[in-house]
Amino acid sequence: MENMDVTNRILVPVDGSAPSQQALRFAIDFTRRCGGTEIELLNVQAPIESGLVRAQLSARTIEEGLTGFGEDALQSSRALLDEAGIGYRAQVLIGRFGETICRHALDTGCEEIIMGSRGMGMFGNLMLGSVATQVVQAASLPVTLVKSKGEWGTPFDPVLVAVDGSENALRAVRYVALRARRCGAARVHVLNIQEPIAGSPGSAVDREEAERYRREHALLLTEIARRELDSAGISYEFEMQFGDPAIEIARAARSRACSHVVMGTRGLGAATALMLGSVAYKAIHGVDVPVTLVR
Repeated sequence: MENMDVTNRILVPVDGSAPSQQALRFAIDFTRRCGGTEIELLNVQAPIESGLVRAQLSARTIEEGLTGFGEDALQSSRALLDEAGIGYRAQVLIGRFGETICRHALDTGCEEIIMGSRGMGMFGNLMLGSVATQVVQAASLPVTLVKSKGEWGTPFDPVLVAVDGSENALRAVRYVALRARRCGAARVHVLNIQEPIAGSPGSAVDREEAERYRREHALLLTEIARRELDSAGISYEFEMQFGDPAIEIARAARSRACSHVVMGTRGLGAATALMLGSVAYKAIHGVDVPVTLVR
């Protein structure tokens, strides 16, 4: 079923695995909440590169076979969308997984990608480090990763956004503001994490002074992000914590019963740049709710 009255399009790559089906369920809930959204359903089949196979079968036969595999993989996803009454378009493409997903998202005018944190290729399970990693690293669009046992209440409400003063964190805040406007009122929690104050023989007064300085520093780092939310008319709560960023993000998401976490793919710690694999991936593994990565 295709809906022509669309203001937002989401790409959902599926392969029949439990994580991809759970990602589609989240996309359905997200679409119901936000409205005006169509789902672009995609199955990618890896190309046959074996010279032995190509010597025995024509290119057309191989393509038809792979397309048939893809259509079979799409059946359960089509059934979910038809039952939900959600508009969608479905397609099977042959190519490298991450590259094909990212290119198709841009070619079809999608605003974001929602996918399982793990999936299946043609022959078996793929770790997060393969397809999901390829997409997160290559995509210019926000990517939401959903676990096979992922849990959420009302999509995007409440939402936790990690802010550290980096450009990507600022874009994450803008993403939150846009989705909050489209989806209606949302409870937004803004979190900044500072390095813990190292233990020392100094007095309690010295530690209090150090903590006060860190809090002032956190407010300065997040000022532009908080202004973005203020100008968008989005209400929020601001929190600063000391500790490991990924651990504190997971803790805050659980303690505030957040249904969604949003963060930049690269950010700044209290002092130095952090690679994607350090904070973002640790945070993904530490929470059960969907995580949106913005670059």
